[in-house]
Amino acid sequence: MMPVRLKKAAVAAVAVTGALSLSAVAWAASGSHHSPARDAGAAARVVGPAVGGGAAASGARPALASSGGSRAVTGSGSPATRGGAAHAAAGGSAAAASAVPAGELTAGGILRAGQALSSSSGNYALHMQADGNLVLDPAGSSTAVWATGTESPGAFAHMQTDGNFVIYSAAHKALWSTGTASAGAFLAVQADGNVVVYSSTNKALWDRSMFISEVPANTVIASGDEVVSATGNYVLRMQADGNLVLYPAGSSKAVWGTMTASPGATAVMQADGNLVIYSTAHRALWSTGTAGAGAFLEVQADGNVVVYSSANKALWSRTGGLVR
Repeated sequence: MMPVRLKKAAVAAVAVTGALSLSAVAWAASGSHHSPARDAGAAARVVGPAVGGGAAASGARPALASSGGSRAVTGSGSPATRGGAAHAAAGGSAAAASAVPAGELTAGGILRAGQALSSSSGNYALHMQADGNLVLDPAGSSTAVWATGTESPGAFAHMQTDGNFVIYSAAHKALWSTGTASAGAFLAVQADGNVVVYSSTNKALWDRSMFISEVPANTVIASGDEVVSATGNYVLRMQADGNLVLYPAGSSKAVWGTMTASPGATAVMQADGNLVIYSTAHRALWSTGTAGAGAFLEVQADGNVVVYSSANKALWSRTGGLVR
């Protein structure tokens, strides 16, 4: 069910640096997630939002103004966390019982528990673990650099013919997806450590550091990460200077920002429902002040940024603040 939309209000452009301090808030996300390096003209980076239950999860791909049709979307193998939990499997990296062709998972392809998709160079492997987590490991390492954070024994990953890459439970309930839609799209594990969904014409649609529309509870938005509205017309960017800023797609003129200035800061959509920006020293710099287990952040097509409860009730928005 789609959330009730808040009315968009006109917002003047804001500066992209500044400082705002809050009283201390409990640090709820340990660890760090460093975004891969970005090529000029490459697609925006993301971690895909969760999808609801159902045997066939379809996706809606935004038109990413920054993709530029680039086939080489670069990345790097930096340690990754999501919601403060390391994503290496218990006992380390899973050994693949079998493998699919190196580098790519084509439309209709499935990664089952115990299988892995390796980069063409063999230096990275994407493992579908028996515990249901899809994990990217450098060759010979037990330290994951990225993972979906899914937990459901026997889960499998499906590169659907409609272009959406989805993780399903053994009972065929959708657990996670990239939210992409483009017939014939495929998944690539690249030699540089990036994981990318490409269209059949080699246009980057998604990669492992990008969110589309929604950021679920217990998720870190790292420095350099972006949340793109479902229509692709707005981008919420966690800047390297520590400011969380909303831009119209293709524009350098901000329409809203948190005015936080702390290089390397991250935003966390906490499990308790609060969206908080933390410094690298784990000091709270800004928050929405919201509460409610399962709440999520959404960047809407109308340019509003909203925290919704799990029941789709608006708790906070950039145009109206905290809902009392």
